[in-house]
Amino acid sequence: MRLVTLTASMLLGAAACSNSEPATEDVPPAASPTSAAPPTSTEPSVTPAALQGILGLTDRQTEEADIVDPLGRDLGDVQRLVRGPDGQVTELVVAVAGAPAGSYVTLPVQGLSIVETGGDRDLLTSLTREQLMELPTAPAG
Repeated sequence: MRLVTLTASMLLGAAACSNSEPATEDVPPAASPTSAAPPTSTEPSVTPAALQGILGLTDRQTEEADIVDPLGRDLGDVQRLVRGPDGQVTELVVAVAGAPAGSYVTLPVQGLSIVETGGDRDLLTSLTREQLMELPTAPAG
């Protein structure tokens, strides 16, 4: 009787181990690197280069710059940077010299250039103080 039980156990064990059909699990095939879908983020992709101020200046250098006219007269101080959807600086919020405290204008960066005076880097504009005062106002802070 023991021999029959032992033989039956061995046959059942062998049958269970020798399944000739390969195991089929519901595992999806691994995606190849070339077939991966690009991310679908709606946020703009901002690279470190886009986090620069303007004209090769850092944000800090841009914020510390004065706005000057072609004669080197101080027309105002940069208060903050305004970025477009791509992360590039598009405008500067400027406190115009001689304007009431707390009033700011938005100055487009197009047409500005760097001028060095006494070791400082300032931003040169062709606009006059009066023209700066006519630019769109910007909220404080």
